[in-house]
Amino acid sequence: MDGTRRDRGDEAEGTTPPAPERPGELLRRLRREQGFTLAELARRAFYSKGYLSKVENGEKPLTHELARVCDQVLDTGGLLEEALRPVAQDSAGGARDDDACPYPGLSPFGVEDARWFFGREEAVAGLVSQLAERLRTPGPLLVMAPSGAGKSSLLRAGLLPALARGVLPVPGSQTWPVALLTPGRRPVEALLDRTAMVTGASRRLLEKALGEGGDALAAAVGAAVGTGDAAVSLIVVVDQFEETFMLCPDEAEQQEFVQALLALTRQPEGSGRAVPPALVVLGVRADFYERCLAFPGLAASMQRGHVTLGPMGDAQLRDAITGPAREAGLELEPGLAEILLRDTGLVHGRAVPARAAPAGALPLLSHALLSTWQHRENGTLTVDGYRLTGGICGAVAATAERAYASLPPHQQETARYVLLHLVQVGEHRQTSRRARRTELLDIGGADHEAADHAADHAMDHEADHAADRAGDAEAVVETFTRARLLLVDADHVEVAHEALLDAWPRLRQWIDEDRAALRTRQALADAAVTWEQEGRDTSLLYRGSRLAAALEAAAGPRARAALTSTARAFLQASADQETDRQLTEQRRLRRLRALISGLATLLVLSLLAGAVAVHQSRVADDQRRIAESRELAARAGGMMQDQPEAAMLLALSAYRRSPTTEARSSLLSTYAQFPGNQLAGHTDDVWAVTFSPDGRTMATASDDHTAKLWDTATGGLVATLAGHTDRVAGVAYSPDGRTLATVGRDRTAKLWDTGTHRLVATLTGHSSGVNGVAFRPDGRTLATASDDGTVRLWDVATHRQAAVLTTGDSTVRRVAFSPDGRTLAAAYSDRKARLWDVDARRVTATLAGHTNTVTAVAFSPDGRTLATGSSDRTARLWDLESYRTTATFEGHADMVWSVAFSPDGRTLATAAVNDGTARLWDTTTHRATGTLAGAGLISAVAFGPDGRSMATVAETGQRGVTPPLQLWNATTHEKARTLTGSGESTTAVAVSPDGRTLAAGDSHGSVFVWDIAGHRLVTPLTGPTGAVTSLVFSPDGSTLAGTGEDGTTRLWDMSRREEPKEAATLTGHSGSVRAAAFSPDGRTLATAGSDHSTRLWDTRSHDQVAVLDGEPDAVGSVAFSPDGRTLATGSHDGTIRLWDLRSRTVVTTLARDGQMCRAYTLAFSPDGRTLAATSCDITLWSTDTHQRIARLTGHTETTSRLAYAPDGRTLATAGYDRTVRLWDTQSHQPVATLTGTGGYVSGLAYAPGSHLLATTNTDRAVRLWELDPETVAARVCTLSGEHRWRETVRASSQRNPCD
Repeated sequence: MDGTRRDRGDEAEGTTPPAPERPGELLRRLRREQGFTLAELARRAFYSKGYLSKVENGEKPLTHELARVCDQVLDTGGLLEEALRPVAQDSAGGARDDDACPYPGLSPFGVEDARWFFGREEAVAGLVSQLAERLRTPGPLLVMAPSGAGKSSLLRAGLLPALARGVLPVPGSQTWPVALLTPGRRPVEALLDRTAMVTGASRRLLEKALGEGGDALAAAVGAAVGTGDAAVSLIVVVDQFEETFMLCPDEAEQQEFVQALLALTRQPEGSGRAVPPALVVLGVRADFYERCLAFPGLAASMQRGHVTLGPMGDAQLRDAITGPAREAGLELEPGLAEILLRDTGLVHGRAVPARAAPAGALPLLSHALLSTWQHRENGTLTVDGYRLTGGICGAVAATAERAYASLPPHQQETARYVLLHLVQVGEHRQTSRRARRTELLDIGGADHEAADHAADHAMDHEADHAADRAGDAEAVVETFTRARLLLVDADHVEVAHEALLDAWPRLRQWIDEDRAALRTRQALADAAVTWEQEGRDTSLLYRGSRLAAALEAAAGPRARAALTSTARAFLQASADQETDRQLTEQRRLRRLRALISGLATLLVLSLLAGAVAVHQSRVADDQRRIAESRELAARAGGMMQDQPEAAMLLALSAYRRSPTTEARSSLLSTYAQFPGNQLAGHTDDVWAVTFSPDGRTMATASDDHTAKLWDTATGGLVATLAGHTDRVAGVAYSPDGRTLATVGRDRTAKLWDTGTHRLVATLTGHSSGVNGVAFRPDGRTLATASDDGTVRLWDVATHRQAAVLTTGDSTVRRVAFSPDGRTLAAAYSDRKARLWDVDARRVTATLAGHTNTVTAVAFSPDGRTLATGSSDRTARLWDLESYRTTATFEGHADMVWSVAFSPDGRTLATAAVNDGTARLWDTTTHRATGTLAGAGLISAVAFGPDGRSMATVAETGQRGVTPPLQLWNATTHEKARTLTGSGESTTAVAVSPDGRTLAAGDSHGSVFVWDIAGHRLVTPLTGPTGAVTSLVFSPDGSTLAGTGEDGTTRLWDMSRREEPKEAATLTGHSGSVRAAAFSPDGRTLATAGSDHSTRLWDTRSHDQVAVLDGEPDAVGSVAFSPDGRTLATGSHDGTIRLWDLRSRTVVTTLARDGQMCRAYTLAFSPDGRTLAATSCDITLWSTDTHQRIARLTGHTETTSRLAYAPDGRTLATAGYDRTVRLWDTQSHQPVATLTGTGGYVSGLAYAPGSHLLATTNTDRAVRLWELDPETVAARVCTLSGEHRWRETVRASSQRNPCD
């Protein structure tokens, strides 16, 4: 360089100057003087070797950009740029701007890059329009976009330059101050700092005003930006608003930051300002949408409107490619744009789902264009230049790899530490993190870590190592910043874009190699920062397992080198503290050993005492767990009737605590009490009813926590939908009938598949009970109404909340969509109904006139009229053009709970709670045309889609009493059919041999056939004229036999289960028939009668083949032995007789042994060795010796029913004490006691090949009991997860037993 200066000096003295040195030649000479090869300069400058060779040979010009980079790499002091100045002056005025790169690479466009910003003109215009609206309405404007969509560029290079041009409709707005910030770890400080900087206000006064409240801050900012009548606002642009949640660990500061932004957009009271103190724009990553909804103020702002920035389309992306090049005077080689579009997923001539760039493609595209620009030829961006970059992703990877390769080996290792420090590693994915520059300069000292802690190293030596580490880290940051892969400001460094994390294989490999250890080291770094901030509080140091995990993660030179000095000091302090603790412990142990050595005898005694103590401690712990388990089980039993779902979770907690008999009993009992395990109609008041679109099915909603589906042709129960944990208040079919929506007081809405009857989704978001539900006519949107004062709209396909409609604190009772789907009507407790524009999310009309809560709304089929019902005992019709009342219907004695139009719109039906009627009104003359009565206290009414049928549901006010569900003829107003889920008190039950079918009989002679898997009523059968006393299937399942009090036995052919036929009626007994049993081969049926006889029947000819008489009293039970050779009969005198079926004579009589109870039920064990009989208690007899084996006691009243499990290991017994008890047949000990039967058990039957037990009871329900506790536990957890019970059940304070 000195020689160069002398040449210039000689020139000045007038000597003959040599030929001027071309810029390329100067570059070659300076490169050689510095000892750089062409390949090494290419790696350091990030230009190709071939391109640099052409520059040196004069085949390509030396650009200002290349000169600046080479000056930095070669440390020339700016000679190359200086050599270009005369050339630039000579060509000024006509040369195009070859030297300015119009593509920022991975970095976002800045304000200074506005002239290169293309493709987002419409987005900028829309953003400005929305921002102008904020001059009149408070609240920030949120710009939502996925990562990589370009929201930062939109704000910086689009919005801010537009505002500087004065696009807002306020004179002088182009001079308004602008505060552009990102939240970082301390968002409040960032806001105050930037506001003070751009407004000139005192930072201290702003902080003081914020402490006094949001209004004070708004007033202070308003005073700073303008006084008097001046219309001046501060413009606050918060880019990357998601950092508020990602980087700021203090939730209180998050709240304070959001509240401050909200306050700045509100006019302080009495300010008299024409504009708000500030216009606030928040750039938010789309995946933080729900986090923003958690703040009511932000949610309200989004409801008033927000900007969503999607990926660029084909035309926009093309403009973003060609526009900057055109502005910079560059040309694109034909075909390059099409190749770029192809590589981003947009190809002309091919059908694609959406012609838009994939998320994250823009930064990759920009970086590829930057790399292509570096390979340009004579002002042209070429296809070959693009291919040299490796394409979209290859450009990022290649640039990063070149930057990495340009570093010396020891700095490459430092680069690994630096880049990993800029990555926030999660369990399955990673994101970028912003780091302080001082942190990065502090890492990378692996080679000197041992020296750092050696006592014999001098302080200056350690300082030298620290300086070396800082220099290496600085070099790494500088290298990757020049490559535009990192963004650096005064204090922080961050990855230019998260695309780098996936596009560069080397970085991705570093992350995947040791993800768990990286997470541990990141947690260590955060803990170290807190420790440092708290004055190195020793209570914050790691200890125990956390210290062990941290030491393991930091083991080895590479791992320790990745730590900051603060983290290393924290870890060392933790280790030192642990060492001190261990030394203290060792000293204590030495003293203890010295003491023990002199007290050996006492040691032995102490050890013995310690062993006893440990044993006693374990015993005490077991006893404590047992006691806690029993206490929880008892609590679950008390909740079983009112809160079966909460009781199940509590019982499962008891079982998990200790599987005691009480816990097992509670778990099995509470699960059986779950409505989904009961075959019955509703057992509590019904509040809503609706028909399916095809009219074949009807849905009802009840206080018993269920919705039920009914066949309108047969009146039979189709399915029970159980999962709500409180009253189901509303039901609605989707327009195609494939989905049913239910809402409940448990604050949830649920979607069900009407074909499979399975839960599709549980929608949560309401903070109080949900009362009403309706589908939009297109089926895509669901509306729900709640006591929390909101109407929420849900996307039916994604199950996500689409909008929240709210007007205040008034609860919302019902909702209905207009036929065209544009309007939503909602009934409110403030005595008004409101009409909402569904798309605009705003109220279009408020209908006032009722004097009490509006309880129901319904649109007429033509959409011109709205009907409302109210607690003021009236219903009204409203004209939807004038919004005036056209008719008021009076006559009900209580609140009108339901209104419904007939399909032709000529009739309105109204139902009132407690007055027992539904009334019909002519909508033209407004006169009453009929009354439906005699179906209980009608609570809701609905028309069938054909207009010829109607349905009413009712309340009874009594739990356990089945409310009447009635179908009506809409023309004659007469009852057409009553819907039945079961008959009267159930008296008998049987399960088919294949376990698919269950038959239950009732006290009025009806038999109901159920599908067990689907809990569906298949068909009712007409049985005896009195009560059904017993039911039994033949061994092959083809025949069902039922006995009755009328003295008959009826046989049904069950070969076609859906259409069973009566095969025969067997008569012969002179009194009631009490029981029946098929022989193992199915050829013989035995019946026991009150006429003191047992009769045998041929099941094929239906003829009586024998009469076994001589019984001293009525025969109440009968059973065949498994080999078919013996028949056991039980008499009401308490005796049991065993008959030889060949000779048809009594083999032996088993005496009642002093008991005075009748022999109710008999059952042989599956192996035939034992006969079990119920009487006052349960007696087990040996069939070989005819001696009593055991007596099972425990029932508090007479036992009446028993059944062996199919494997013979368990015996189930039931009695008048309303319990079912399970016994181990080997130990004869109780296994479980099942409660909650609803009445005394009248029937008991096992399903073959399973742990399923069916019982009938006097409360009309058939209950299905799953007897394997582990299966029950798994099902409870599945139900809890599917239905989100932990979020909705009351009294759920216990730790989740399913975790």
